[in-house]
Amino acid sequence: MAVFDSNIGIINIFREYDFQLNYYVDNKFSSYGVYKHEEIAKRVLKVYEALKDEKRIIISDLDAAGILHQKENVFYGLESMKKFMTDKKILMLTSKNLSANNFLREKISADFRTIDSTYLINACLSLADNFTVGKILDEYLENISLNSFDLIFFGASPFGLYKSFFMEKLKAYKILTNIDPILCDFSYIKENILRDYFFTSGDKRFFYFLAEDYLRREGRLKKEEILNISSWNM
Repeated sequence: MAVFDSNIGIINIFREYDFQLNYYVDNKFSSYGVYKHEEIAKRVLKVYEALKDEKRIIISDLDAAGILHQKENVFYGLESMKKFMTDKKILMLTSKNLSANNFLREKISADFRTIDSTYLINACLSLADNFTVGKILDEYLENISLNSFDLIFFGASPFGLYKSFFMEKLKAYKILTNIDPILCDFSYIKENILRDYFFTSGDKRFFYFLAEDYLRREGRLKKEEILNISSWNM
């Protein structure tokens, strides 16, 4: 079993589940959503070729899921998405790519309004403070009547790192991140792996410092624990 994302959002899964899994971070192309759809498809299919023998590939990056959603061993929480979203009116904050190519419209009977939220995603990718993230969110939502929607869907994995903040800020509304359905539907396939390992295609040191800082603040890493990170030749 492998977990796959293009950015720091992958630690949403690591934070919640203390299993021995392999985490593949294609941060050389972080994050996918800013690239053209054709470029994303080319890169994601190359990554899939490297991981295709895994029993299951958990994809926390929705842009990648949009390319691979028809693969049998790919998992991104679709069943729970359907439970949360079917017949609902949904405001979806997501990447530039998915705002134009929302594959979930083919999968779920719901009324989607998508917003290219690239600046908000970038703030979350850099683990900006809540004040900064909140100000950017306010700008995106400024002229939108939130009461006209049944659900606000944060459709990019870095948003999951700020879920508690979003819930407090938007407490009058129902919200969902794309990480939530993955966690709801998650089932562990036992593997013969000694420990969690992260494999990064890009800057290993930068990913380590961001991930470690967040996980220590969240209490997920104890003082004596470190993340196991190796380079991924992808």
